[in-house]
Amino acid sequence: SRSSRMLDWRGAQIELCMDRGEVRAGQHCTPICELELELKSGEPGLLFDLALAILEIVPFELEAVSKAEQGYRLLSGYSDSPLKGVAPEIAGTDTLADVLQTLIWSCLSHLQGNLRGAMGGNDAAEYLHQMRVALRRLRVVLRMAEKFRADERLTALNKDVAALCVALGRIREWDVFIAQTVRPMCGRMAGHAGLQALLAAGERQRASCYAGLRGEAQAREFQRLLLRFAIWMNGSYWRHQGLAEPRARDFATRRLHGLAKRFARLERHLNTADAGRLHALRILAKKLRYSAEFFAALYDRKKAQPFFAALSEVQEVLGQINDVAVAHRLLDDLASAPDLSAHQEAIALAKGWIAHDLSRLLAALREAIQYFDRQPVFWEN
Repeated sequence: SRSSRMLDWRGAQIELCMDRGEVRAGQHCTPICELELELKSGEPGLLFDLALAILEIVPFELEAVSKAEQGYRLLSGYSDSPLKGVAPEIAGTDTLADVLQTLIWSCLSHLQGNLRGAMGGNDAAEYLHQMRVALRRLRVVLRMAEKFRADERLTALNKDVAALCVALGRIREWDVFIAQTVRPMCGRMAGHAGLQALLAAGERQRASCYAGLRGEAQAREFQRLLLRFAIWMNGSYWRHQGLAEPRARDFATRRLHGLAKRFARLERHLNTADAGRLHALRILAKKLRYSAEFFAALYDRKKAQPFFAALSEVQEVLGQINDVAVAHRLLDDLASAPDLSAHQEAIALAKGWIAHDLSRLLAALREAIQYFDRQPVFWEN
């Protein structure tokens, strides 16, 4: 059934349509309860402003899949899977505003596409990982925007995205620690009581983190963030003259050159025993890779492939080194837990396990960096 009415919302005319029922396809069906908002006249941002006001009254989830698409998925037996980010198409003649908006919408779509999988079910780790990738990519784009125009809403959104990165990062730390350290050790030393206790303690910590993620308050906060971005994306910030002047390729070349120069400088003075410098190099590698992926469409993609492959390897090894450092910290945290007081041997075993990994990874990092240094950059003639 459908019921509808027109609403005057702050000068905008918006039609509200409530649909209740089910989508049927063959022998399959799924219930629906949707409120559609359609802007008839007025500023587009007011559509999302109304949605935000409704969210403060009743919780809901923004739906990116049409009812027709839901029916097709039922009929075809489609099952959800983690959504990876894809660099959107941009052109060298696009303005900076065009490019930034395209990139931001792409990151938000990547985030939203993994939200449902991360919020429910047992196989959430990869959905969560993709959400973190989307948020990190989004932060890179927001920092580009900040260089051209200060804006209170932009600053607030960037701050909230950063806080969300930290919160999801804590969950991801336990996912990686369990999957890459504790479970492999349990497999190699089956029946070791201390390692089984360590695994149980880690899984309790992870479950606690996921419970916080999946609470109603956090679920509503995700939807609120998406709507706040939509309001800002349809606001006055994008009508500023300064964002219309630079062309995409000119901006991209300057951006990539600057990041590559900083990366080379940090790499030349790298001390693999300096955890702080390794962390800084890892963060810079991410910024360079995401920026390069965003802008690759403006250059020769074939020429860019060796650069991407080499940089991806550097980033992968740096990420694994960071995982070792995080595992060491989590082991220190668990060592003081009352339920592990009788299993300190397992803590020591795990630290020895990851120490062996670290020496191997540091050697791999040196090789990966040497190979990367031999690759030509693709944004210069």
